[in-house]
Amino acid sequence: MVVSTQTPTALRILVAEEKEVHKRLRGAVMSFLKPESLKSFVGRMESVIEKHFVDHWEGKESVTVLPLMKKRTFDVACTTFRKVSNARRRICKQLVGIIEGRKVEIAKGRASPEQDLLSCLVCMRDENGQPLTEEEVIDNLIVGMLAGHDTTSTLVTHLVRMLALHSEFYQNFLQGSFVGVVG
Repeated sequence: MVVSTQTPTALRILVAEEKEVHKRLRGAVMSFLKPESLKSFVGRMESVIEKHFVDHWEGKESVTVLPLMKKRTFDVACTTFRKVSNARRRICKQLVGIIEGRKVEIAKGRASPEQDLLSCLVCMRDENGQPLTEEEVIDNLIVGMLAGHDTTSTLVTHLVRMLALHSEFYQNFLQGSFVGVVG
């Protein structure tokens, strides 16, 4: 028997968070399944399906369709995943060298543990004093890059909009003077 040690309030919060996560994921999946979104995959799917017919149907008197369609559906669905996985593998290879280099720089005192996210992650210790594993550092770096890209591009977009809409901000920006701009 599993007994929860959470208070009723904590359980309500966890359930509410779970529902919110599910709602966001469902929204993302439904957005992906819209005809406009699926159109971008037609070209990739077409070549995979054509190859499938040549490899498994052409010249055969009969085929067992269900197993072939399951495999082909899986292959089509995995086309993008495979590309992402390969790209992640290449990124990880590069990050391993960068991580090792940063560890050396910190050990020699040429880099500070607080200078950036990488240094912070390399120097981080858990409650037992153990450093993060290389995989944990890489995962956190990738999340940081993705999150930083999105938030930074949004911030810069708003900055450009603000400068375009308010000439006084633009003039202060050009002059390097931000007095009175941020109130």
